Amino acid sequence: MRKALVLPLDTGSTIVVGSSGAALRPVAVNASYAAAKAAIWVFARGVAEEAASMGIRLHCLLPVLSPQTELGHDALRDFSRYAGVSEDSIIEQKKLKPFITPAIMGSAVVSILTDPSRSKVVSFTVTGEGLQPIEHS
Repeated sequence: MRKALVLPLDTGSTIVVGSSGAALRPVAVNASYAAAKAAIWVFARGVAEEAASMGIRLHCLLPVLSPQTELGHDALRDFSRYAGVSEDSIIEQKKLKPFITPAIMGSAVVSILTDPSRSKVVSFTVTGEGLQPIEHS
């Protein structure tokens, strides 16, 4: 990020930062992971205004858990054990279906880059149903 802004990138460039939906709803079982992802999200939000003043767009994606990845599968197992309920219950409680796929993530990035209505939005959640802006106060 620092190099991108110090260089700086050309006016009209876009930076896309990856975080995690865990930053939005931390619980004891994933608190350290959620804190690290929240730091990335807060950093992106803090730098976005400076980037915008240089003509550079900055966006942060916070995808929800996907049990179809190794990390997501392990996290789902941990949540299940922690809560003492089945993995299917966690999937239902966290509204994880439909699961995020690489195609959905790719479409989210393409949408951010090509849809002018998204140009000033910094943060987005990504679910199996697509991209949703996160409002900041």
